[in-house]
Amino acid sequence: EYKDTVQYIQEPFRKEFNNRVIVCDGKLTKSLSEVINKNFNAQYEPQENNYDILITTDKLSEGVNLNRAGTVINYDIPWNPTRVIQRVGRINRIAKKVFDKLYIYNIFPTQKGETETKMREIAAQKMFLIHNALGEDSKIFSPDEKTAPSELYKRLQQYPEDREGESFITTLRKKYEKIKQNHPEVIEKINKLPDKIKSAKKHTENNTILVLKKGLAVFSLIYRNKPEEIRIEEAIKHIECSPETQRIDFSGDFWRKYEEMKKFIPKHSKENKGNSTETKAINNLKHLLKNQRQELSQELKDFITVLLEDLKKYKTLPKVIVKKLSVENQRTLRKNIEGLQKQLGKDYIEQIRKLHKVEKEVIVALENSSY
Repeated sequence: EYKDTVQYIQEPFRKEFNNRVIVCDGKLTKSLSEVINKNFNAQYEPQENNYDILITTDKLSEGVNLNRAGTVINYDIPWNPTRVIQRVGRINRIAKKVFDKLYIYNIFPTQKGETETKMREIAAQKMFLIHNALGEDSKIFSPDEKTAPSELYKRLQQYPEDREGESFITTLRKKYEKIKQNHPEVIEKINKLPDKIKSAKKHTENNTILVLKKGLAVFSLIYRNKPEEIRIEEAIKHIECSPETQRIDFSGDFWRKYEEMKKFIPKHSKENKGNSTETKAINNLKHLLKNQRQELSQELKDFITVLLEDLKKYKTLPKVIVKKLSVENQRTLRKNIEGLQKQLGKDYIEQIRKLHKVEKEVIVALENSSY
C-alpha cells in the first residue's frame, strides 16, 4: 500500500548515494530476494557489499533477516503498532549479532501535513495500546519513551495543531492522561467517589449540568431557565476545571432543578441523527453485512463487525476515517474498509477492549455559580 511512497523517495536516494540503494516496492522476485539476502542478511552465504540502503514497504516486515543493517528509518508511523515492532525486528535478530547499538528514527509530519493526514492523532491513540500490550521496557518511538504517557505523547502535546479530524473521545482521553500524569492524586480521589456524584463550583455562568450514561448512550443536559439537551462537547466546557478549583455549597434551588432534569426525556432528532457521518457509517456497514454477505470473505465480515463495535461502543476512530466509512459509493466503501483493515490490523479491537471495561451506569450532576 506504500508503493507510491517508495517510488517517490527512491530517486533522490539513488542520486545522493551513487546507486548504492536497493528498492522493494512490494514485488519480491526470487532474484531480488537473493540480492537483499546477500547484502543485508548476516546469516546468508555468500555475502556481498553492493548496497548500503534498502527502501521497502512492509513487504519485508515479517520473517526476513536484515541484521547487516544497523538503522531503521520509519518514514511513516502506521496506526497498527505491530508493524513498527516488526520493522525493528528485522534488524534486531538474536541469531547473529552484528552491531552493539541499533538506531531507530521516526519521521513525523509538519503541522500542515498533520492537518491532512491526522498521523499524530492516530499515533497518539495507538501509543497507549502499544504500552499496554508490550510493557514499559519496550521503547518504540523514542529512547526516552515512558509508558504513561510516552515520549511520543509528550511530543504530540507540543503541537496544538488543528484537531478538526480528531474524535471527541480521543481528545477527552488525552485530557485524562494529562491529569493522570500531572495530578495522580486527583485520579485516585475520583476512583474512590461513589456513583451519582454531585458537586458545585464557581463558573462564568449560572447553570446546572447533568451527564448520565445509560447502556451505550451518553446524555448531557443543561438547566438555565429549563432543562435542555446539549452535546457532550458543550457539557465538558461547563464541567472542566483545574485541580485547584474549590467545591462550593449548593444553592437552595439545586435539588429542584436536579429532580426536574432527571425526569427530562431527551428528544433526539431522527433526521439529524440519520444525517450524521457516524450514523451513515454504521448504516453502510450494516447494509454490507446484510445485503452483500455472500460476496464478503469471512475475514472481512469479521472486521466489519469489529468496526461496528468500535463505532457504537468505543468511538476510537477519528472523523477522517469515519467519513471514509460513510461514503455512498459501495465500491469505494469496500475499498476503504479493505485499506482500513490493513492499517488497523484485525486484532486492534482486542487492545481497546482491554482498556475499556464495560462501565456501569453513572450520573454526574454539577451546579455552576457566578456569584
